Amino acid sequence: MSTAETTFQYDSGPPVESGRLATWLFLAAESLFFGGLLSAWFVLRAQAQDSWSEGLHPSLGVGIVMTLLLVGASVAGHGAVAARARGASGTRRLLLAAVLVAVFLGTQALEYRHLHHEGVSPATSLRWGTFYALTLAHGFHVLIGLLWLLWLVITGAGRADVAHGRGALEYGVLYLHFVDAVWFVLLGLLYVLR
Repeated sequence: MSTAETTFQYDSGPPVESGRLATWLFLAAESLFFGGLLSAWFVLRAQAQDSWSEGLHPSLGVGIVMTLLLVGASVAGHGAVAARARGASGTRRLLLAAVLVAVFLGTQALEYRHLHHEGVSPATSLRWGTFYALTLAHGFHVLIGLLWLLWLVITGAGRADVAHGRGALEYGVLYLHFVDAVWFVLLGLLYVLR
């Protein structure tokens, strides 16, 4: 009796960089986190019915300005990646992205201040509690993105003459695109849908 050996041969394609894989896995986990928060928002809104839309609403104009700031930061970040790929420096674009993200966070703080002066806090109602929970969670992630951008600038990852940093630059900008996508969902639910 002979034993037959079976060998499977396959081509899995080019290897995936560990940093890229880790970034995508991290973004998948973050998607689940925000998915849970948004699911809670939908359930609470469905239970609140008509009382949800009573009273003061977040300013759509402020929401649009904040959206433009994040989109501008994403475009600048993407420009930094493209510049680096061409062999040029993307540091100025990274700085622009960081400034736009910082202005976004400042605008969010001013919005909270305005709401506080109007007598709105997380304890005002279920609607406002979920508004603050979602926007603060997103704001914290935007702050992480800002710190990442600043780290990229400090380490010179956007400079064409620096041998390291290309991956970190791409992953940081990918993260920035992710927080943009989350913001578009929040804009639609919290600022447009009333």
